[in-house]
Amino acid sequence: TTIDAAKSLKVIARVGSGLENVDVAYANSKGIAVVNSPEGNANAVGEHALSMLLNVLNKISISNQAIKNNIWNREYFREEELDGKTIGIIGFGHTGAAFAKKLAGFDVEILVNDILPNKYKTQVDIQQIQSECDVISLHVPYNKSTHHFINDSFINNCHKQPIIINTSRGAVVDTLSIIHAIETKKIK
Repeated sequence: TTIDAAKSLKVIARVGSGLENVDVAYANSKGIAVVNSPEGNANAVGEHALSMLLNVLNKISISNQAIKNNIWNREYFREEELDGKTIGIIGFGHTGAAFAKKLAGFDVEILVNDILPNKYKTQVDIQQIQSECDVISLHVPYNKSTHHFINDSFINNCHKQPIIINTSRGAVVDTLSIIHAIETKKIK
């Protein structure tokens, strides 16, 4: 392995939050420290999640492309407001908390699910997020327990037609489930 080939290696440092591409247990067994910087891009990811949400609600990309093609359909391009929505944040570490902070200026309810108790918002279970949320935003690490966390079963248990935002690793969602859910209008 790369770790074995690096005879003088003392530290593996990851600029960013994810460590799924580092065998942390093996590195530690060799006396190699593994560190990351999950707070480094949290603000940027929070802003990105908010911009993706506003883009979907206001049909910014779709209407921009249509207008470039001389298509104007005022009723189709009518936007949906963020105010009054219930936002579910799954994973309330650095990036989840940054996203919540960006939402502070909006009239929204924020529900949080995390493996650790948090002080910002009330902790709820996944079922409450599935039943009450208009928007579900993922801010979790990628590991065995989060692999394809968003799948057919998760989506089928959502009571509304939520917008799903994934700023985690791609494999946290099952892409085929997402495509099917968009096609069948189970999610936006």
